[in-house]
Amino acid sequence: MDYRNGINKVVLVGHICNETAMEAQPGSVEYLRFRFVTQERIAKKAGNEDHAEYHIISVPAGMLRSGTRYLSKDKLICLEGKLKTKSDTDSDGIKRYQTEILVSKLYSVG
Repeated sequence: MDYRNGINKVVLVGHICNETAMEAQPGSVEYLRFRFVTQERIAKKAGNEDHAEYHIISVPAGMLRSGTRYLSKDKLICLEGKLKTKSDTDSDGIKRYQTEILVSKLYSVG
């Protein structure tokens, strides 16, 4: 494998934070989108500290086998995908960036 071009791969295990929703941009693929949280315990001198990271997840509708019934709030899942950054200009003319995870594989864990 040629690593000079880099690798864009993400593997996460965590919980769905909110109800899932289908979204589509004009002229593009429809995606199931939701917020996702991963949690870890970090050892510190004063004791263990819990830390949570929140992610925006986009699953192409075509890869959903049996609909979305197993993708509900608080569900523990494992996903594989890549990072994708979008930019948009807000009403004040400031360019804003948003990084999401574009899913290529999805597994129900619990």
